[in-house]
Amino acid sequence: MCFVCVLSCTRMAEQPHPVREFHQSHNQIALLDVNVRGGAEYADIIRFLRNSRIGFTISENIHLVQAYIDDFWRTARVVDDTIEATVSGSSIVITEAVICAALRFGDLDHGNACYVRQIRERGVKSFGYADSFDKKEISKALFLGQWSFFFHVLMQCLSPRKSGTDTMSNDLVSGMIGLTYNQPYNFSLMIFQALKHQIGLKANDKRLMILYPRFLCLIFRHLLPNLSFEGTLPAYALAPMANRIFTDCAKVNGSKRTDARPVPTSLCGAILQDNYNPEADFQWLNIRDGIDHIFVGDTQEPVVVQPQVDLQ
Repeated sequence: MCFVCVLSCTRMAEQPHPVREFHQSHNQIALLDVNVRGGAEYADIIRFLRNSRIGFTISENIHLVQAYIDDFWRTARVVDDTIEATVSGSSIVITEAVICAALRFGDLDHGNACYVRQIRERGVKSFGYADSFDKKEISKALFLGQWSFFFHVLMQCLSPRKSGTDTMSNDLVSGMIGLTYNQPYNFSLMIFQALKHQIGLKANDKRLMILYPRFLCLIFRHLLPNLSFEGTLPAYALAPMANRIFTDCAKVNGSKRTDARPVPTSLCGAILQDNYNPEADFQWLNIRDGIDHIFVGDTQEPVVVQPQVDLQ
């Protein structure tokens, strides 16, 4: 072997392996219990979330086996448009389609990971957002009641962030709108892009973290059905979503919500409950009437959805 090749291999071997920390409040399980203090007032949004296409994703519990998660982050690499890794001695390949199947996002999980500004602005205004859309991100404090809780669940369960969950970037704003109006939105792509971005971070990067540990274990279980997730195996532990979230979301800060108005958008439109006939539901028909205003441009031509994901 030539000297240059030996030197190159030596330098690669000397590169430190990125150290990722586990964050207990990241990728949480949603608190969807109307019996918790204050929860009864949020029965509509809880029912909506349970029956929506993210219902499984935000509520499915699984033992976060530390060895499997550590194996993944130690061996994961991006190869073309896939993620390859070794978990408990078995090779796995993760794609956008694998994520969609493992997390059960359903048939509307396609397209891109962010709507254009025009759709986002119209969407959040239809939720009664109490501020202008000029800032880079929208704030949870400027939503009322059930919409504030909706926001909180998306950020704590689906966001690729380890902190800063009181503001929402464009990708999950788009997801919130897509869920409410029962329109295509690609959660799988958002998660896939975030994983690839995290794999590519260098040692000592402040954004390094154990990203999506719960989702990864659900993906491992999907790809390796014989893998054990027994409760006796050493595991990472997620913090439960705090019970006080219901009382926190009920608080109204007058100094920040001077322009807040009652939320006109119904939550019935995207509910996928058994025996539900949307065509016989007046509220669903009202939501359908509103879709053209949100998703069609002023020229009556469809607004193109552009890919974008905020990974900070």
